[in-house]
Amino acid sequence: MSASVSPPELRLNGTGDEIAYMMNLIEHIIRECPRRLATTDSERRALDIMEAELRRTGLPTSFEPFEFNDSLYKNIALHFGLGTAASLMGRRAPGLAAALHLIVALSYWADSTRRGYLLRRLLRFAPSRNLLAVADAADEHAERPRLRIVLLAHIDAAYTGMMFEPEAIRRSINNKLPDNLRFLDRIMGVATYAQGALGVIGLTRLLSGRRLHHLYALEALLAIPAVGAFLLNLDVVLRDHVVPGANDNLTGCAALPVLANRLLRDKPDDVELVFAISGAEEASLGGADAMARRKIEEWDPANTIVIAVDTLSGGDIRFVEKEGEIAPRSIDPELRHAIQRVARRDARFRKVHGLDMPIGASDALAFLHRGYRAVAVSCVDPEIGAPRNYHHPTDVPENIDRARFAESVDFIDQLVRELWQR
Repeated sequence: MSASVSPPELRLNGTGDEIAYMMNLIEHIIRECPRRLATTDSERRALDIMEAELRRTGLPTSFEPFEFNDSLYKNIALHFGLGTAASLMGRRAPGLAAALHLIVALSYWADSTRRGYLLRRLLRFAPSRNLLAVADAADEHAERPRLRIVLLAHIDAAYTGMMFEPEAIRRSINNKLPDNLRFLDRIMGVATYAQGALGVIGLTRLLSGRRLHHLYALEALLAIPAVGAFLLNLDVVLRDHVVPGANDNLTGCAALPVLANRLLRDKPDDVELVFAISGAEEASLGGADAMARRKIEEWDPANTIVIAVDTLSGGDIRFVEKEGEIAPRSIDPELRHAIQRVARRDARFRKVHGLDMPIGASDALAFLHRGYRAVAVSCVDPEIGAPRNYHHPTDVPENIDRARFAESVDFIDQLVRELWQR
């Protein structure tokens, strides 16, 4: 491994210096931590680098440990591999098949909605960490801050596979379904509910003592989503290829020290700012879920807003207005209005608008499920429905659009200021 070289000191005398700093930091982390898989030493080393950078802003830092597994794709392959096996044994062991279908449906629903982890517990859990740098409110007369704003980025990088080829993404996300079929966009929800339906059919057959031959064709149709989910995710697991993750999401991580330097100069005394970096996001929001669970008493949802800073290049600036594979959550209307005010005020942001994210999730979703006001800010190429180079080996520093990166940082800066002013 090459000798560690620290990024240059952050200077605030021009956007060009900020971009040079952020790009240097991204390249530094990739060089030192090339395989930032969730729960690995590489992820931990990257968090150590970011802690040093956040401490250089003058903020105190702390780590909060948690445990999670290292792969979303192993989890999906496990769930829908069991669902596929249940379909294959349905005629020979209808009771066992029905039970497996219902377990798969319940487990993936609970997993996706952050109610709990069931089948995922069969996979190995290992230590990871979240990093927090907090600028406390300085109002000595207030029992709590008037407002707490959490800027949250994730440090780990994603696996890749056949499903992340640009044309495959375009076909799965930008498919232009008619309105009455838009529910099919949430393909993981379709697969989960199909498992529940197969379980109900199996139980009906078992309890009635009838073969229900007329339902065999329907059962075959309902089994297709699980087979597809199993095979696509098995491909990712077998490849075992982690991408560099320069845009997703080292852009978000590198933006935090810049935003801290900008915002701390003007922060109102009754506002608390938190700059947080999560681990295990690509494994299915492991760090954000741990943070939301742990902080629910300390961070009152009534005065806390979470902004997920995720993938700040590779398309047009967007905010995720609705996300969730099974139980979609929409952002708070007042938060949407604040974003729209920022977009109207600056000509660079006039085209910023909301995005429905039917597949995958951002760290904001873990907080939405806990009743927080939360939103993700990202960049999306409208031609493919995702950021360019998304979860692909081409997600390297050379493919970061520096101008859009700078605009994204400015947009988040202005959004934070809009929120604390109101």
